[in-house]
Amino acid sequence: FQNSSDRILFTTFTANLAEAISRQLDLLCGAERSRIEVVHIDQLARRMLDDAYVEIASSADLMHCWDLSVTENCPLSAPELQHEWTYAIEVRGISDERQYLRMSRVGQSQSLDRLQRKRVWEAFEAFQSNMKARGLQVWSSVVREATKNSVSQGPKYVAVLVDESQDFTAPAWRLIRSLAKPGKNDLFLVGDANQRIYGSPIRLSECGIDVGDRRHV
Repeated sequence: FQNSSDRILFTTFTANLAEAISRQLDLLCGAERSRIEVVHIDQLARRMLDDAYVEIASSADLMHCWDLSVTENCPLSAPELQHEWTYAIEVRGISDERQYLRMSRVGQSQSLDRLQRKRVWEAFEAFQSNMKARGLQVWSSVVREATKNSVSQGPKYVAVLVDESQDFTAPAWRLIRSLAKPGKNDLFLVGDANQRIYGSPIRLSECGIDVGDRRHV
C-alpha cells in the first residue's frame, strides 16, 4: 500500500472459497487486513448494482424465453440462439445490432448473412423483452451492468487478486479489469485449466487484460 486509501480486492469463483480465504487472512495479516476485501465475484457484482436484489433466470426459464423468441424467419433454433447469444453478447461483448452485423464469426459452425443476422438480433431483443416481462435477468447482464457502474465510478482498488480464474466468464473478466487501474502489479491471476468446471476457455486480451509474457507455471 502506498497511500492510506489504497485497497486490494481478493475475489474467487465460489462463495465457500472466499469465506475460507477471508478466515485465513484474518490469521495471517496484521493491521493491513482491514484494507483487503475478500468477496466472490457474484456477490461483488450484485453489490455494485443500485438494486441489490436480482432474480436470475433458471435454465428452464431461459429456454422457455428462447423458445418464445424464435420466429418463422429466424435462421436459428432456440438452443442455437442461446449459443449465439453466449458467443456474441457474453464472449465478444457485442452491445448493439451494428456491432453484431460487423462481428467476425470465424470458427462458428453455421454461417449467417446480413439479413439472417438481423433476424437473429430481432430474436435477441425479443428474448430480452420476454425476460423483462417476467422480472428475470441473465447473470451475464447483471455483471455487464455492474461493469458499467464500475467504469463510470473509476477503479476502486490498487490491485485485484483472482483465484479459480479458469472458471471466470468473459463478462466477469471485464468487470475485474475495470476495478483496478492498469499498471504494474495491478492484477494477479491464479488458475488451473485442468480443473475447469464451468464455461469454456477465454482469451483475456478480448477482455482488456494484457498478459503478454507474464505467464508462469
